[in-house]
Amino acid sequence: MLLDAAGERNLLVDLEQAVGAIGRQAMSRTATMTIRTSGTLSDFVAANVGEDGAYENVSEYIRDLIRRVQDAAALRLEEIYRDTRDRWGEGQAEACITGLLAAFEQIETRGVVSRSDPAEFGVEG
Repeated sequence: MLLDAAGERNLLVDLEQAVGAIGRQAMSRTATMTIRTSGTLSDFVAANVGEDGAYENVSEYIRDLIRRVQDAAALRLEEIYRDTRDRWGEGQAEACITGLLAAFEQIETRGVVSRSDPAEFGVEG
């Protein structure tokens, strides 16, 4: 199926809405989060919050960061769609995005078993 410019825009809007919906669903189930930071990361957050920062409080800052990640994810899906379409055609692009959204849904509903990060990544938690 070939899409005209309006059809492509509609598909990309659907992708953006799907990414946003996944994020909103995950956030709507969480009333409180505890985030621990230390050292330079803690200093960085402190510099962006309060009288000298752009945000009134840490919660406002974190919410904005999450929204930015959602926006970036939507843009990345658009790039993946266009690149796949340009290289392998419309059908493959649609299959790729449909598969990605299904995988995101599995992750969001914990339908897949996650693995611990390797120690060499230096990620705790």
